[in-house]
Formats: sequence, structure tokens, C-alpha cells
Amino acid sequence: MEEQAPPVPTSRISVRKAIEVIQTFDDYKRWLLTEIGFGGILKLPMLQKLNLKFSAWTMSKVYVERRAIVLSETKVLKFFAEDIHKVFGIPCGHRNVKGRDGFIKPEAVTFIKRTLGMDRTGVHSLRAAEEFVMRDISEPAR
Repeated sequence: MEEQAPPVPTSRISVRKAIEVIQTFDDYKRWLLTEIGFGGILKLPMLQKLNLKFSAWTMSKVYVERRAIVLSETKVLKFFAEDIHKVFGIPCGHRNVKGRDGFIKPEAVTFIKRTLGMDRTGVHSLRAAEEFVMRDISEPAR
């Protein structure tokens, strides 16, 4: 088994900021998250420090095809969709979800960016995502 160089640790998101945004959700948004199967993110703990290098190293050991974290030839931690669901509350079903290697039509990308407000020049994607989830979507606003 050849050793992969771990990715350069960078952070595109502040876990603390994401949790702060989620904690501002009213009961209706919390209900919506639960209804679509993502209720687990409502229970994410506020981690004060998340070691970026350790996280990058851990993720470099994940072999998607094997559904495993491979530490060495004899130390392999198998995981299944149900495990991810139990730990993170992320839905698991029978549909295949393409990762970053999956093909998404350019028209679909344009539609998603326009819907999220990320099609404007100079718009920071995380700021646009925050504005999108913070908008009023209460029952009367529908």
C-alpha cells in the first residue's frame, strides 16, 4: 500500500461559525432540517479547537472505494453509510451521491449558483450560503 501525501490543511469553513448559524434557526427551520433527514447537524457540538492537521491526516487515510480508514495494512477501520448516519445524522439511502468526481451539468451549476445568490461578481461563497440559510422561510413567508 503506497503512502499518500496528506492534503495541505486549509479551512474553507469555520465549524464554530456554522454551528452559530444553525443555533439561530427557529423551530420551523429546525423542523425542516429534521424532515429532510439532516436533524443530526442540530446536535453538533461546539468544538472550540479542531486540529486542522489531524483532520487532514485522518481524511487522507479514508479510502472511499473500500469504505474504510486505512491506518496500515493490518489496521483497517471499515465504515458503512449507517455509521455516518448514526454519528452525524446525515441521511443514508439507496441513491448514489456523486462526490467531487461526479459530473454535474454546467446548467445545473449555474442554476444552483443563481438560486443561492452566488452568481454575482465578488460574492464570497460562504457568505452567500450563510445569507441563503438565514433568509426567512417561516410558514407565513412561504
